[in-house]
Amino acid sequence: MPSISVSQQVWEQLQRESQRRGQSITTVLGELLGLPPTTAESRPQERTPIKTFRDAIVVALSQLGGRATKRQVLTALSSIVVLTPGDNEKDGRGHRRWEVQAGQAASQLRRSGALKITSHGVWALAATPHALGTPGSRTALGAE
Repeated sequence: MPSISVSQQVWEQLQRESQRRGQSITTVLGELLGLPPTTAESRPQERTPIKTFRDAIVVALSQLGGRATKRQVLTALSSIVVLTPGDNEKDGRGHRRWEVQAGQAASQLRRSGALKITSHGVWALAATPHALGTPGSRTALGAE
């Protein structure tokens, strides 16, 4: 597939528009250029593994002082995890798939004891990230 170079400002605007629409950047560009969607673009997109979200939630909460609202954590995750076009697709209820998957990852972390059960909408670490053996760097996320 060919590639193009764009300024950082254009790239960031394309990413925002892609996330807002829940579509791939290719689809957004195609629509802006008035092109019909291709078969390849209508196929389901690959998504980030849930393990990546579990690790990233621990990192995000560590950066946020160990306790934060779900919205604060999701905002932090969007800069920690490199999201795929499939992550930005919307589910049948209109929610971005990556946000649903992050919620599922938080539930798994609660069941494992890594997150405390707190008031609704608040996520908190049950222990320090060092005690959990969680990677502290962005490059470690998703590495299996």
